[in-house]
Amino acid sequence: MIVAYYRLSKDNGKGLGLEAQQAIVRHFHKDSIVKEFTELKSAKNITDRPILREAIAYCLANGYTLVVAKVDRLSRNVDDCRLILSQLNSKLLACDIPG
Repeated sequence: MIVAYYRLSKDNGKGLGLEAQQAIVRHFHKDSIVKEFTELKSAKNITDRPILREAIAYCLANGYTLVVAKVDRLSRNVDDCRLILSQLNSKLLACDIPG
């Protein structure tokens, strides 16, 4: 089962909008999404993203996989992505990175 995480930039003009992110995730995982989380935050600091922490906790509590439309919606920092991947016990998918 899949938990979708969408992040919108505060500057609203950069990155994918909410509808685009939802369309991408639903294209690949339409029948397996159990919950969706949406956050309005900058990608600069993952420790200041309460909705991301909530989504991760929900996945861990239920054995679900977190999915994002594009990996940059999770973070633009490789170390942050690696930390999140570790927290989720590798149960993380990005639609823009097949496999």
